[in-house]
Amino acid sequence: MKPYFIVSMLICFLTGPLLAADDTREVSMVPKEIYGSPSDNIRIRLGNGGAGPTGLLKALADDYLTEKSATYSIAWYQDVSPKTLEQLKKGVIDIALVDEKNQGDQAVADGWATHPTPIFNDQFLIIGPISNPASIATGDTTEPCLRKIAQRGNLESYPLFLSRDDQSATNVKEQSLWTLTGLSPWTSTANWYFRFHVFPKDALIRAAGDGLYTITDRGTWLSTRAEISNCRIYVEGGEQLLNPCFALLGAHPTEETMEFLTYLTSIRAQHLISEFGKNTYQGDALFTSAQLGLPD
Repeated sequence: MKPYFIVSMLICFLTGPLLAADDTREVSMVPKEIYGSPSDNIRIRLGNGGAGPTGLLKALADDYLTEKSATYSIAWYQDVSPKTLEQLKKGVIDIALVDEKNQGDQAVADGWATHPTPIFNDQFLIIGPISNPASIATGDTTEPCLRKIAQRGNLESYPLFLSRDDQSATNVKEQSLWTLTGLSPWTSTANWYFRFHVFPKDALIRAAGDGLYTITDRGTWLSTRAEISNCRIYVEGGEQLLNPCFALLGAHPTEETMEFLTYLTSIRAQHLISEFGKNTYQGDALFTSAQLGLPD
């Protein structure tokens, strides 16, 4: 086992995983952030896991509140997609921004969710250490990349791949990609398959710090890249890794909720989405608008 990983794991077991990180298996009881003023007059409550930390939800909420000259605020609750849908069903939030279309379609069919609407697209990436212990080759696609990680992992006694293992959109995508290789490491006790139940940014920081491969999304990668080192992208692009996000409303949406959904699909909001991050991340946009597919 690598000495640096032994030290890292000992620190983790003694102090707990990322003391500042939230466990994605827990349901949010209070808003993660509140946009606008006054903060005690929340009229729209959003649920989402990964887009919030990139700053996109704040940018959209602030722009909408400014455009409307609104005297109320918008709150964001951070949860993975299944728990965001659970919060929508319970009426804790008004709008769910989720990536799991099958679950969303079922919620609409069951009658407690309405107005399924595409909002933006993200893209999944397979990243890993620059040292590349799995010997992934330039041009490897998803399946050979994952097979090489598993083959290398089976030869070692230390973790090599980080899974969020929380039924988030990222985790569901990860499992579907492993399934295409004929493997299902989440059903085993293999040492190389490391489970870490946190949100995307914290998972990426942990993977980069410990020299692990993982699956993350483009928005998280670009917005976290300055905080990490010694890792790179190995696989990106293609419809297989596309990650569309869509909105769902509750069964009885309020007027303010309907107006905000209309804004999210407007030319103004879609332009904001397609430009978001370009001024910060060397011309790279974190997302594409709902009308477009793959990032440039």
